[in-house]
Amino acid sequence: MARKSVRYKKEGETAINSFTPEGHLILLSISTAYTLLRVSVSKTVEMANPYKVFSIIFIYFFFIRV
Repeated sequence: MARKSVRYKKEGETAINSFTPEGHLILLSISTAYTLLRVSVSKTVEMANPYKVFSIIFIYFFFIRV
């Protein structure tokens, strides 16, 4: 029988672990934002700069985590 290895979080570690509730919510919100952005780009031809939306989402998540 294979033994499951458990990695404990070190002090000061900030990596996103998808098995924690916070990490799961962060990954879920990022994937939701990406899906909404893809839908809006495919539905709207007039959207000139999708990188602007990416930068807004990145800045939002960066300041929420800090």
